[in-house]
Amino acid sequence: MCAVYYGNIWQGLKFPFMSQAIFDINGNQYNQTAILTKNKFDPVKYAEVGPAFFFGH
Repeated sequence: MCAVYYGNIWQGLKFPFMSQAIFDINGNQYNQTAILTKNKFDPVKYAEVGPAFFFGH
């Protein structure tokens, strides 16, 4: 894991080591509530906010 992180594989240095949080492409914590309306998924808001970052994609 350390070699992957410090080798900057999948842009790992942008993100905290071994975190369970969800992040955006810039390494900021992903605002999950920004894509909800009345606690339900809102595809229009999702299109504005964009997807969370997934390593390897």
